[in-house]
Formats: sequence, C-alpha cells, structure tokens
Amino acid sequence: MRVSRGVGCWCLGILLGAATGVRAQVVYPGDTTGHFERAGNTVTIRAARAVVRLEFCTASMVRVRTTFTGEFAANEPIMVVKYDWPTVPLTARDAGDALLLSTTRLGVRVDKSPLRVAFYDPTFARQIAGDLPEAGGGVVRDEAGLRIRLRLAPAEQFFGLGERMDHFGWRGKKVTLNVGRGQNPDHNLGAYRIDAANYCPVPFLISTGGYGIFVHTDRATTWDIGASAAEWYEVSADAPEMDLYFILGPSPKEMLSQYTELTGRTPLLPKPAYGINFGTYSGGTWGHEEQAGQEYVIALARRFREEDIPADVLHLDSTWRRFGKLGGRNATSFEWREPNFPDPAAMFRALRELHFSLVGLHVRPRLDNGERSSLLDEGLAAGIIADTPTKNIVNFFDAKAVDWWWRHAVLPKVEQGAGFLKTDEGSVFPTPGLHNLFPIVYARAAYEGFQAHLGRRGFNLAREGYAGIQRYPYIWAGDWPSRWTFFPAVLRGGLNLALSGISAWSHNAGGFEEVASEELYQRWTAFGFFTPVAHFLGMEHPQYKEPWNYGARVLETFRRYARLRYRLIPYIYSTAYQAYAEGTPMMRPLVFEFPGDRRLDGVDDEYLFGDFLLVAPVTQEGATSRRIVLPAGVWFDYWTGRRLPAVEAINYAAPADVLPLIAKGGAILPMQPDMAYIGEKPVDPLTIEVFPYRRSSFDLYEDDGESLAYQRGAFSITRIACDDTDQQMMLRTDVRAGKPTMGRVVVRPRSYEFKVHLDRPPRGVSVNGRAARLVASSERVPAGAGDAYVYDAEQRVLWVRTDPERRTHTALVAVRK
Repeated sequence: MRVSRGVGCWCLGILLGAATGVRAQVVYPGDTTGHFERAGNTVTIRAARAVVRLEFCTASMVRVRTTFTGEFAANEPIMVVKYDWPTVPLTARDAGDALLLSTTRLGVRVDKSPLRVAFYDPTFARQIAGDLPEAGGGVVRDEAGLRIRLRLAPAEQFFGLGERMDHFGWRGKKVTLNVGRGQNPDHNLGAYRIDAANYCPVPFLISTGGYGIFVHTDRATTWDIGASAAEWYEVSADAPEMDLYFILGPSPKEMLSQYTELTGRTPLLPKPAYGINFGTYSGGTWGHEEQAGQEYVIALARRFREEDIPADVLHLDSTWRRFGKLGGRNATSFEWREPNFPDPAAMFRALRELHFSLVGLHVRPRLDNGERSSLLDEGLAAGIIADTPTKNIVNFFDAKAVDWWWRHAVLPKVEQGAGFLKTDEGSVFPTPGLHNLFPIVYARAAYEGFQAHLGRRGFNLAREGYAGIQRYPYIWAGDWPSRWTFFPAVLRGGLNLALSGISAWSHNAGGFEEVASEELYQRWTAFGFFTPVAHFLGMEHPQYKEPWNYGARVLETFRRYARLRYRLIPYIYSTAYQAYAEGTPMMRPLVFEFPGDRRLDGVDDEYLFGDFLLVAPVTQEGATSRRIVLPAGVWFDYWTGRRLPAVEAINYAAPADVLPLIAKGGAILPMQPDMAYIGEKPVDPLTIEVFPYRRSSFDLYEDDGESLAYQRGAFSITRIACDDTDQQMMLRTDVRAGKPTMGRVVVRPRSYEFKVHLDRPPRGVSVNGRAARLVASSERVPAGAGDAYVYDAEQRVLWVRTDPERRTHTALVAVRK
C-alpha cells in the first residue's frame, strides 16, 4: 500500500446538485451562512435542510455526522466504546467562502455554498486525497436512505470491510455488508457462497491514500468502490443519519491503532487458548447422535496425550445436548443428551486431570424445551424472549434477560465444569438496526458472564460479528467444506479481518464438512498452526478431522507443526499483547507491514505472523512449489536458515508436508521447551532463535496467563536485542518494563539458550563478560556444560547456552566473527 503524502485530497462533500441516476425525492443539505457553534472538540454547522457536526477525537481523527431531521442519535455503547476524548487543540477561522478548522495534523475546510467538507494538511496547502466531483458527490438523502459519494484518486486501493472471502482489495467492487452466511445448498458454488458470506462484516475501510473511514451504523451498508464509475466511490445505508469517522494514518498501523482505540482492542485470551483448540461432536454428528457420549470425549483428550500432540482447549459441539422439542438442533435446551452423558461433572474432572484447562459447550441463541426442562416456557414467562417471529430468541440487548439466561441456562453447566461457550448463529436476529449488533451482545453475555463468575479472563468462540466484536474474542471463519475451493477463500477472509481491527481469528483447519484428502488436510492444518488461534473441528463421521485418522505420515506432520507452535508460544503470546496494547493484528497482510510497496496490494495468500515470520500457504491441489512475493529487505528460509536472493519473488519448493516459512532479516524468535500443555513446565531455558541482520529487537511479554491484572500493569517485558556487524554480534536480554508486584512474581531468573544462524564458525564467544567454553556435541549445548557453545557446521547454526547455575534476568552474549 503506497502512502501518499503529496498532493491529493479526500473530500467529504455535503452538498449538492442533481446526481445522474439517483432516485426522485432527493434531499440536499443546502447552503449555510457559515455560522457555527463550538463546544470543546465539537463544531456544529446548520444548513438549510441538514445539520453537520464535527467531533474532533484526536489531532488526526474526526467524527462527521449529518442529519436531515435536526436531531442526532444518542451515542451507542455496542460498537464504539470511547466517546470522551481529551481536548484537541483546534483553531477556527472564517475565510469568507469557507470555515477553516485545523489541528496539528489535519485541516478541515467547510465550504458554505454549497455546504461541503474536505480534508487537508494543517496549513491547507494541499488536500489529502482527491477533489469531490461537482455533480454526484457528498451526502444526500433519498428514498433508500442516506448515501455519501466520494472521488477516487488515480490508483487508489482499499482494504478491510471485515471477513469477506471473495476479494482482497476493493477497488472496482460493489458489496453489501450485513451479517449473514449467504447460504447456498450447492457445495460446488460454495456451501454458503464465497461471494455472499458475511459472517463478520465491518464497515471500516483503509485507503492507500493514507486515511481510513469507519461508517458508524448498525444498518446494512452498500459499498460501491468504483464499480459503477471509475471516478467515485459511494457508501449508502438506510440509516437515520450519516455518521462516519475520518482517520488519518498515514500508515495502516496508525489507522488500526486509532480505530481500535475507538471500538475496543482485542484483550488477551487465557494463555492456554493460544495452544491447540479442538472441537468434537463427541463421536456422533448429526444423523449419528446416538453414538455421541462422554467416554468418547475423554478418550479423545487422552489420545492427544498418548500421541504426544500438545493440546489445551476442547469444546463439545451441538450433540452434547438433547435437541429441543420445537427448534430441534437449531435451538438449545441446555439439557444433556442422556444416557450418553450420564455424569458431565465427572467428564469435566477427567478432562482437567488430563490438563485440558478450558472445556466449552456449543449453544445457539434460541431457547427450547427438553424432555425434563422447559427453559423456553420459563423464558417466555419471565419476559426474556425477544419479540421476533420465532418467539424463542433470548433478548441479549436487555440486561435482565442476560442475567436470567446466565443464571437459569448457563450457570448450571458452569457449576458442572464448563469454562466457555461457542456462541453459534449470531445472525438470527431479524430486526434492522439490531441485526448486526446481535452477535456482539450475544458474545458479550457469555464472555463477561464467565469472566465475572470464574474470576479470570473471559473466553468465547463466535461465528458472527460486527464492528466491536474484537472485545469478546475469538471469531472463527464459519463452516466451509473440505474442498480446495474454500481453502484460499478462508485465508483471504482472515487477512481482510486483520485489516478490520479483529486480531483473534481462527478457522476450522482442514475444513468442516466432508472428508478432506490427505494433501488438503496437511496443507490446511499446517496453515492453521500459524493463525492467531489454532482451531480444529470436523463434522464428518467418523473422522472429525482427528489427525490419527489420516494415516501415520499425516499424523507425524500434524505432530511436528503442533509442537512447533507450542515452542513458539512466547513469540505468539507477545504478539497477542501487541494487538491489545497497540491494535496491531497478529496476522498481518503484507500491505499492512509494507505500505509503500505497491507490488503487494494484490497479495492475498501471504502474511506476516507477528513481527518476523512470513507465512505462504500452498493452497493449490497437487502443487509441489509456489511463487512467493518477497517484500524489500533481507529474508531467510526458516527451515534451512539460508539467506534468500534479493529478488522480487522466488519459487519455493514445498512438498505436501512443508509449509513455506520465511524469516525476516533480524528475526528474533523466543521459544519455550517442548510441552504437552501450556504451563506444564517452567520456561527455562528460554530458547531464542536469531536470524542476524544489522540491529533488531523483540519485546518478550509475560504475565500470569489467566487474570486481568495485566490491564493494571502486572506484567514483564524482556527486551531481546541483536546488534550484528562484520566483526562481531552482540545478543542481549534485559527485563525492561512491567510491574510484577501486583500478585505473584511474573518473571524469575532463568538460563538462556541462543540458536543463531551463522554462516561460519565464530572465533570466540563470551557470556556476561566471561569466555564461554567450546564443547563437543552433535547438536546443542548439554545442560550441564556451564557457559558454553557449539557450532553445527552442517546446519550452520551456533548454539550458545548460559550456565543454568547462574540464572539471571539479563544476559549478554558476544560472538567474535
């Protein structure tokens, strides 16, 4: 994405003359005398038929609201969580034909006749994105609602709009955003249609012009981004007012930081949630419900341990419960399927003993009566059911209804041992204005309920979402069959979602329905280990995407990637903290990290996983290699450690068991020892893999992994730095930040192990000022060797280990070349 700082302009024209092709009964704002009212950060301007209000949130973010009724709606708390902003230094000047407002970063010009708003640099010397067309631009009201038309700058591209599977880059496209799955029974076209699926739309758009816009509405929006005309794009909604936020970057990172400050950041999940999350139909999917049972669930958990595959999270999908009398499988009776689950509390205890610390249950928002329970009848009597045609949806917009649902439906399962819910089917609420918000309040009810009751971080698994859902993570990509058609579409959806402020994302790795081929299963699950949440669930009977059902070769590949993910947990968890602290997503499209490189605008099948790892899944059946576009810089093949040629793209050999992984020059990857589950043993030694290139650093984030104390400063950050020159390389670790005094100590002294990719043997190594001993070893340094090192000439890897008898918070390793 190229960030333009030169002449260009973005105009929010609120004018206008007649526009070609619009409906009759068009209402225009009309002229204004330029009189304005100012209160703090807010400036209000009245035109003949409309009122415009500008609310400056920061020096580079302004909210622009237009109403034709004279009244503005009250601030809502579901999408946006921050309305109170510090005072923004703002100057206002009447220039005769226009009112000029400016902060230190942004100038806003309000033309009086016709009324129009445009954005400039603070000196008004240049516009930010492109002139508004004299005919057809700006905000108007017609029979369909409100629309705003804006001019497209040459070569301008756009990204975001939530979890869309069909496109990456929206110029020349037209799309409607409204929560829904786009169902289509023909799997050859897409089980739920790739071009229509709207599991998690987000009305937030990032422009390569260096700005973003968030259309703050709960209504369906239609985005025509140069599809009807090459010179303009348009957003329309059947809404009572046009309410949007203009966000100046210029980088995507700055835009997402401001957008997520506005709508909320992704909180940290309980640390075990960054391990393997596995879902199960308990041995009996739809049509085979009689085979479901708790012994299957326990045996599944035990099998992970026996196969030496790490795992931490398990959820029981819909067949754990008896299907209701009225709604069948599409409603939730909250009644265990008996006699298949004779003692759920004993099942949860057995799973905890196997160290599955988070075990959850699948639910739907519709209540139903069971054989022994009458939750729907009781809910209707209590007045907690929403007034919808089906008369069975819990009114999650009402706090009293949420409390009743929690106490009568969920709490009994929590007391048996359930630790979270999978809140499926968030798209069922039919009322416009509430439909898009329903999945947020639905997920919030479960997330906050568990957080309050269990006294730890909330955790929830949701299929649908909208702007703000990132506060109640996580989202999974919906139910896509195990076909090659859907694999790249799911990847594309994750990249779009990452540019829409949502970091904690997953998918049914390997596909959901149907039996995956061995090749597809290997390719898709390997990708799944390098997404923010590693989630696996299959509906097909009897394989269920369980890795041992695909043969020994596939099982070994699955085990290898699972163990690598667990070793990378320190890196992954630190990256998750970046999303909470800064709004930076864990899974980063190349246009996010390299916004000045226009070659990358169309790359929808590669991404950076955190700061340093470029992931390039193979998504084509039968392929044994793939073309990888390389951003500018120095890159290394992760698997071999070899430096890649400085070219724009490479052909990468990738047999079915290899996921192409590329390490950025300077990469620093903190790793923990092999573990069967997170927290099984101390992270001692901390292994740090380094691909040296000049100066680089990484902040290792650590906390207690379960409480909310991190939000009050109870964490530690260890700065890991590498300074590489022709003569020597310096590696440092230093605990630099955090307040591990608000509870148990977060970081204890430890030993360190460095794995450094080095082309030739060093001339010497010192640790904390003492000469390290060169030891004879076929691989890494033995644990009892003191401060020591070994060079593996075949792998071209230098291993350095600090003395475990001298554990410390800091380490300094000097390598003489």
